[in-house]
Amino acid sequence: MLRRLKISLFLSFLYALPYSYAETTYPDRLELLSQIENRQFEILEATLASYHDRYINGGDDERLLQFALETLANSNPDYEILISDWLQLQPDSFVPHLVRAYYYYGVAWSWRGHRQLEETSRARLEKMRNYLRLAAADISQAIELREDLSAADALALKVLMLLGEKEYQAKTLREALRIHPRSYLVRSAYIWSLKPEWGGRAEDLMSFIKTIDKDTSDQPLLKNLSGYADYIFAESLAEQKRYEDAAIHFDFAIDKGSDHIIYRERGINHYHLADYEAARRDFDTALALWPQDPKSLRWRSHALQRLGHNDIALGDIELASRLKPMNRYILKANALLSRKMKRFESVPDSYERALYYNRDDADIWYERGMHYSHELLNFEAALTDLKRATELSPDKPAYWYEYAAVLHYRLDCTITEPLEKYLALCNSGGSCRTGELKWARDAQDWLMQTERCSSG
Repeated sequence: MLRRLKISLFLSFLYALPYSYAETTYPDRLELLSQIENRQFEILEATLASYHDRYINGGDDERLLQFALETLANSNPDYEILISDWLQLQPDSFVPHLVRAYYYYGVAWSWRGHRQLEETSRARLEKMRNYLRLAAADISQAIELREDLSAADALALKVLMLLGEKEYQAKTLREALRIHPRSYLVRSAYIWSLKPEWGGRAEDLMSFIKTIDKDTSDQPLLKNLSGYADYIFAESLAEQKRYEDAAIHFDFAIDKGSDHIIYRERGINHYHLADYEAARRDFDTALALWPQDPKSLRWRSHALQRLGHNDIALGDIELASRLKPMNRYILKANALLSRKMKRFESVPDSYERALYYNRDDADIWYERGMHYSHELLNFEAALTDLKRATELSPDKPAYWYEYAAVLHYRLDCTITEPLEKYLALCNSGGSCRTGELKWARDAQDWLMQTERCSSG
């Protein structure tokens, strides 16, 4: 009886989804990763080529190939060698070139980092551009081997956007739509370049969306892009922390086009509004539409924690970590929840992998230092990490406080400098907790009274 009820509930949910999604069966992302890691290149080549061939012949959902490529583009440094070996074995196949192009694009974003453009170092930006150029070279090779690759053209539009090549981007769009007049991937990729952060104008975005609306009568999949103008506006409001206003426009976007990204981002907005149950429902829908999506899994994990379901939340974040093993946000979230649940065995590895592309990220050094100090009581390792955090972000009072606290545990007289730095930041308006501020002042007074650390 219970089994029948579960099946009935699943089917009722499935039928509620947009028709174009309900009929698409996506591969298991973990199986795709297993195949490349076990060098099952022939199987992968046949699978990915079949996705494209069936789409071209009017069969499968165009996004199946992108789904697989997105899975393999996980920035794992081990994959570069694997894909190069694949190319050695199958040099005349477009598939490994296309896989490596998506992989290099993923690595480029890993080097770009999470900071605003003006806060990102020139060295990181140059590494990003170098990998984008490598991706462009593989895109060209793939198209030379197989001209009708909408997944290659879609990626080319994103690469050109990041490199600031507006003129070539417009030409690529025209040529791509000539070859792929019904392409969802090409249109969705171009939409990103019309976002304000990439220099896009609202009138251009609205005009492009109108051209999509004209094509939806015989291409129902394109209807899922109709809500992107409202979604992009909602996202801009959310970035300003105007979450109530953003919620209205996320709803408008969903009414017009039910793409998985819109559901996911609306769920994130619900999370910021502290409506965790609504957030979880949106993440559930996003994951039904685009299975095993690492970002949706990470945010659903956050919502589940707020709802008191830590065990289920851990399953989500651990799956996300397997799918995106180098992602800073996922690794930090996995480490933090594992610490909370006192499952420390994977925590140091999560932080170390998070640092691979982010050696200049003070938050990671600080959080690992806190783990060494508070849970492992390894004060020597904690000192190294917390000192590095203060060097990278000297304006964060919390970093100096924890650094001073560890020095206090070790009875180390170099505590005087971090105490002074911490108190100076607190006195100049920094965010400092009352109890910690009192402890720092008491510690400084005690040092002065006892002259324990005086030079004399």
